[in-house]
Amino acid sequence: MSETLFGRPIVFNDATLIETQFGDFFEEVAPYAFNALFARGGEKRAILDREHDPMALLARVSSGTLQLEIGPLGVEASAELADTQLAADTATMIRRGDLSGMSFAFRIDGSTWFDGPNDTPLRLITSVRDLLDVSVVAFPAYPTTRVNMGGGGLRHVVPARIARRHSAAMLRQSLERRGAKIDCPPRLRSLMRVRDKKTVRLGAVSLVTR
Repeated sequence: MSETLFGRPIVFNDATLIETQFGDFFEEVAPYAFNALFARGGEKRAILDREHDPMALLARVSSGTLQLEIGPLGVEASAELADTQLAADTATMIRRGDLSGMSFAFRIDGSTWFDGPNDTPLRLITSVRDLLDVSVVAFPAYPTTRVNMGGGGLRHVVPARIARRHSAAMLRQSLERRGAKIDCPPRLRSLMRVRDKKTVRLGAVSLVTR
């Protein structure tokens, strides 16, 4: 018997600290970062998996078992899980609270850098070229991502009017965090050139693959 997973793998206007060997920076996703991608149907190649492992596949957009859409708080996901041991184990761990967050793998088209809090630069992702997967993970880089099973989904938990109010508050906080626009810090430039080919948001560290 199939079960339905609901999640928010991508959150808007919510800064998280990304730690790298070249230095740390804050990162946020702008609410419009995925508009062009979704407008051209670019999300249709995305899959849902565990820990960014395509061998641990749970659902995919192209088969109709995964739906992704842009909401006021982030990108929302709903998936019909297959009747497999992996899906059953995942659902059990979500219900127990062992798994409560999500992540995403992506390629970037555009971003803007700002002076950020505590002399740490802030990168605002403004345009995403490719969304490769959304993933149920043990250590999400963005702690406010969510995943649950059934129960009417995330929108049942967060009514639309409250979501809009929360979104407005998050935008105000985001604007308050940003200082003056700056160039990408020199110590991070080589990292960004590689990272933007494919970036996986997993834990506090970004794992880059080619």
